Amino acid sequence: MPFVFATFQNHLNTADPHRSRFKKSSFADLEEILAGGMPWNMPQIQAEYGAIPHNKQVKYANACNYLKANIPGLADAIPVQPKMHYRRFRVLKMNHAGNPNYILRFYHVHELTWVSSNGHAASLSNVGTRERVTWRTSPAGPPFDATMNAGIPMTFTQGATTNAGAQACSNYDDHSIGNPDLVVRRPLAAGSVIADQVYEYTADGTNWYPIPEAYFELERGVRQRSGRWVMYFCKRNGAGNPRRFHFEVEYPLGPLPPPPPGGTLPVIPEGFASAGNIRDYASRVISLG
Repeated sequence: MPFVFATFQNHLNTADPHRSRFKKSSFADLEEILAGGMPWNMPQIQAEYGAIPHNKQVKYANACNYLKANIPGLADAIPVQPKMHYRRFRVLKMNHAGNPNYILRFYHVHELTWVSSNGHAASLSNVGTRERVTWRTSPAGPPFDATMNAGIPMTFTQGATTNAGAQACSNYDDHSIGNPDLVVRRPLAAGSVIADQVYEYTADGTNWYPIPEAYFELERGVRQRSGRWVMYFCKRNGAGNPRRFHFEVEYPLGPLPPPPPGGTLPVIPEGFASAGNIRDYASRVISLG
């Protein structure tokens, strides 16, 4: 059956006939949107409904169930107040080309945390989260080597593929980079590539929407520092994210080492790497968040 606003209000008033007599109802802002009729702005409706406290959603369960039955993909809560944290550094080495400490990758592990919009983390059990990364220019373009970076797609997602798991209120990214001496283009030249990263949520496993304020920028580049070439990696809050975050580190660049096995850098999960001290490998740690 199609959604009928009067029926929704009847469910609300049946649960509490005096709900708006002395103060503004928790549902008032949502009612104003729904009263305007279709077409609806789903993220707007989700934000207003998800902000209703969990105890109110329980009290007005019949109204909420009617609403969700007529608006597919509507969840009781969504992730809000995202906060980024740098957590750890890891390094992947192997015995190769006569070097027992041949470096393949560095991992800069970050964690995004959030809270439930209705104050009840369990309400996120039917919500999934993921990251979406979109490069503005080719990550295999200058100042990076085309062959060693050829496997990096212009746009990709990583994380949940269905509407589950957000109740953990946490999402990890390993932010790995290949051995800087391997991934840069020779001869060395200054430049950078930038990607936009947004964390998204889904309540139905099909339609994905940005987590409010969960926007970041990723930058990899080559520059000179005190007359020496370095490669740098930076992660910072992007447009639409008012919470300042700044991770930035520089690695010294030296001669081109022997190519890795197979001639390209494999993408290997962080779990295969070993714990390390970032300051043992970086020439300069500018900020860790």
